[in-house]
Amino acid sequence: MLAKYLCGYKYCNKFTTNPKYCCCSCSNKAKALDPEWRKKNGEVRRGRSLREQGHEPNCTCCICKARRGERKGKQLSEEHCKSLIRIPYNRNFFSRINNEVRAYWLGYLYADGSVYVSGSDRRVELLSKDRDIFKFAKAIRYPVKKVKKIKKDGRKYYEIVLSSKQVTEDLIRWGCIPNKARRLKNLPSIPKNLLHHFVRGFFDGDGGIYFYNSKYLTFNLCGSKEFLENIQQILINKCRLNRTKFGSTGEVYTMIYSGNKQCVRIFRWLYNNATVYMSRKKNVFDKFLCRYSKG
Repeated sequence: MLAKYLCGYKYCNKFTTNPKYCCCSCSNKAKALDPEWRKKNGEVRRGRSLREQGHEPNCTCCICKARRGERKGKQLSEEHCKSLIRIPYNRNFFSRINNEVRAYWLGYLYADGSVYVSGSDRRVELLSKDRDIFKFAKAIRYPVKKVKKIKKDGRKYYEIVLSSKQVTEDLIRWGCIPNKARRLKNLPSIPKNLLHHFVRGFFDGDGGIYFYNSKYLTFNLCGSKEFLENIQQILINKCRLNRTKFGSTGEVYTMIYSGNKQCVRIFRWLYNNATVYMSRKKNVFDKFLCRYSKG
């Protein structure tokens, strides 16, 4: 039988024997353009399986073919097939750094994020043992169910993977580059009133707060020498600190400030008007500040 019908999806120019649509994919796309259907079913169907999205068992779209092992004659794994489904989240999140939340998470990715660029592969990975990583998922509207739970060296970690060319290129434009541990030098060119939010994000990723000899509060940051020198200059100007020498382990340097008065000035600057932070480190400072104010 000859194909004599034009597909009903206006952006598809294929002819088909079906009087409506050539495949389930075009049918779903056509529904998505219908305002009444969008109002009834929501703007985006988040995190649903192919069957829940309306794909039939014999659907001929590329994803369904891949799941059945019919795509180019190759049998693809279930995990690979799932990766073909586009995960909905805000891919424009780092296009501009104009508020506290974006500045904080940019700093956090400077510390704990990994940017990969290999051929056509562009992705960003964030690995953390803190459940506060779900705050990042919420900020970019990333589905919570897609946050992976993995075990590494006997510890439980949470992982978010953003396979997006736009997110990757935006982060590189802000200075969050591949293999950044040894190559970071300059701070990003963001508004000065957001710098303490950026540094707080970097501290939550690659910093520490603890007590020396059980009574002296200590603050530290790890990174490349040039990058820490730039942060130290900001702390000298904002918190009235003296310049201190860095410790080093190989190519990783550590900046340490110890002493209750110095650290209180640092943390009051870091947490000034803060609404986003890692609770574990903030709680240590809050407990000390309560005791310090009473003493």
